[in-house]
Amino acid sequence: AADLAPEMGLPFARLAELAQQRGDDKQAVGLEARALEHNPYFAMPHARRVLNALEHGGSPDVSALHTCLACDDRYWATRFALGAYALRAQKLEEARQHFLVALKYAPDVAPVCAQLARLEASAGDVAAAKRWLERAKARSSI
Repeated sequence: AADLAPEMGLPFARLAELAQQRGDDKQAVGLEARALEHNPYFAMPHARRVLNALEHGGSPDVSALHTCLACDDRYWATRFALGAYALRAQKLEEARQHFLVALKYAPDVAPVCAQLARLEASAGDVAAAKRWLERAKARSSI
């Protein structure tokens, strides 16, 4: 269905926004997942929700992002959110792979480089962490 009518995800994405505005996060997540079934480019709101939950110590549901990844693994925001999730779980190699693929498709995104710096610091590789921080600084001025 996604190949036949990718624009069909738009109504679900909009309904998810409205559900979130009225504070119904559970419905918003479900609607975001429906949008992702139709078009992986609707991943940004869900990725943002995952990152926000991680930032506030939550344990977000990333199953919709894995569904999105199965449809199209090129969308950097999906990879970034899954990388951040894996990093928080100390799955360093899984996180590294997600971040490196995110950079492949969005080479100018400074937060990806910053997360790789954090990952390398967690792994104890200070030199690599510094190199990633330098790349993040260079990209943030683009």
